[in-house]
Amino acid sequence: MKLPRCSAITFVALFAVASIASAELRLGSLFTDHMVLQREVECPIWGTCDPSSAVNVLLDGQPAAATTSDARGAFRVKLPAVREPGPHRIEVRSGDDVVTLSDVLAGEVWICSGQSNMEFPTTRAVNGLDEAAGATTRPTIRFYQVPKRPATQPSTAVDAKWTLASPETAGAFSAVGYFFGRTLHRELNVPIGLIHSSWSGTPAESWTPLETLKQLPLPKAHAMAVNVDASQLPDAAERFRAATLQWMEQTRQVDPGISAKAQGWADSELDTSSDWKPVTFPADMVRQGVPSGSITWLRNEMDVPPERAGSDLVLTLGIVDDFDTTFFNGEKVGATDLDTPGWWAAQRRYVVPGKLVKAGRNVIAIRVTDLDGPAGLTGPAPSMRATFSARADTPNATTQPFSIALTGNWQYRVERSGPTGVRPLRPLPPYKLDSAWTPGTLYNGMIAPVGSYAIRGAIWYQGESNAVRFEEYEPLLTAMIGSWREQFAVGDFPFYIVGLANWRAPTDDPNAFSDWAGLREAQRQISRTVKNTAMSVTIDIGDPLDIHPRNKQEVGRRLGLIALHDTYRREVVSRGPTLKRADFAQGRVVLSFDNVGGGLIAKADPLVSFSVAGEDGKFVWADARIENDSVVVSTPAVPEPTRIRYAWADNPTASLFNKEGLPAEPFQATK
Repeated sequence: MKLPRCSAITFVALFAVASIASAELRLGSLFTDHMVLQREVECPIWGTCDPSSAVNVLLDGQPAAATTSDARGAFRVKLPAVREPGPHRIEVRSGDDVVTLSDVLAGEVWICSGQSNMEFPTTRAVNGLDEAAGATTRPTIRFYQVPKRPATQPSTAVDAKWTLASPETAGAFSAVGYFFGRTLHRELNVPIGLIHSSWSGTPAESWTPLETLKQLPLPKAHAMAVNVDASQLPDAAERFRAATLQWMEQTRQVDPGISAKAQGWADSELDTSSDWKPVTFPADMVRQGVPSGSITWLRNEMDVPPERAGSDLVLTLGIVDDFDTTFFNGEKVGATDLDTPGWWAAQRRYVVPGKLVKAGRNVIAIRVTDLDGPAGLTGPAPSMRATFSARADTPNATTQPFSIALTGNWQYRVERSGPTGVRPLRPLPPYKLDSAWTPGTLYNGMIAPVGSYAIRGAIWYQGESNAVRFEEYEPLLTAMIGSWREQFAVGDFPFYIVGLANWRAPTDDPNAFSDWAGLREAQRQISRTVKNTAMSVTIDIGDPLDIHPRNKQEVGRRLGLIALHDTYRREVVSRGPTLKRADFAQGRVVLSFDNVGGGLIAKADPLVSFSVAGEDGKFVWADARIENDSVVVSTPAVPEPTRIRYAWADNPTASLFNKEGLPAEPFQATK
């Protein structure tokens, strides 16, 4: 795919425009005391000064580079390659102005980016406080924390500085980034510079230049990009409402009202012992097998203490995807629909009058209308509560505020299943142009300001927020990587990806839908098709109950192993078994692997998580055994397999490893 040129390539010109009002000598934001230069390459240095002025750069007192600023005062020079670690001193002179940078080191510089699992700080990792305390022994590891700042246009500067590793700085820094840097530091014995730029919950579209997104042949990504412009129209909200109504009519999803069979489903005395199924919230109902676009009822019981009976309470439900009508003990207490301003992101808050609140058992019932995509009570979990205000009318004393969590076990029943078949793309709600979730804003505010700083490579832990669009992730991230490489202008620098960890409850169904598996497969394909990329597998160190597993030490170590092998050409086993070939013949599948290290081993006896399918496309669990550096898979239930999968689930059991303890990557293959 030919990538469009990124608008931030004109970084120096933009910097000049922003700074032309001042003739004072200024350097780009990355150039501060304690910085780390990428060793053994020419390193750009840029800034502004008086227009058409001579600029001279000295390294350790010796002339190193010179140039003349342009008519707008912008300048850019390349410092010759520095090989000695230092510390060094850099002086930049223009006229009578001098900027001096002290304690500058030359080493290996990496960008650490992504969403919450990259943002996750060291102190929250396993033994995090002890790990952070150990940073005092590594002062040649340096951190640069890019501030969180979305922007509508490529930014030129941020308010940050380089800091030395210490318990405080390492403790607050990205755990994955720190443990990755520590791995390199131990093995290479050179200074390490880590530039951290991540934001929890954000999609890859936020980190990609808007113009790149607009030119991608991806329906969803393109629609998101174009919607940024539409969001600036003064009547954007009304346009969205009208387009959504038209879409609902076109797809026959206009709500006809409560059906005859669902009459009484809000009643507090309804018998739910049959036909109602359990569900744990917050969650996406589509992942529970409810077809997208369905109308679903949810029920929950809460126990009210006697002293709170008759008291008003507030139900806060977080975000309900998409519309809801909420009942308390059979009485309607609130609703959010197409006419509710900002309904697509509205935190539900409904007041329940005290006359409906009884001591003991009370029932909440919610009729949820989904349009497309995820559905149900999607959180955030802390917002899902029933809260009673303080009371002063009790005989003894003032009763303090009191709340009951509404997360956990609920019941559900489908009133009307969603439509089948392919539907046109649903209209997108207007974006807040200063939001981190708006396409392009984090590229503009948190990547573009880094400019063309000389780096060795990047590590990337993201994908959770793109799982719902996993089918577009491979070309999307490929384009994002290309745009970053164009900006930094150091060629096809290494870009190493953390594969999604295992999460959610395991399943016994080999045909269960898994967008997590689909996203991992996209990551795997990127590592095979995009030059100088690799995927680190983490399906054995996740947490089924927490999307943020705490063993970040191992994540950082595995990324470090890949960098040591692929970038620094060290003789280490850098990853687990990766599929080389799948041979379908004589009713079985013979799998050959690369990266077997000291040999294949099974951490489950027998090997599990292998499934095969025939022409009907229905997968069946299969027997698997190791033969030398291959795995042979078969089952009598599928005499002629044509497809095979390994670890294809949200939370698969990782059973195949190499002797070095690194897990095989999940995969699918076809005859």
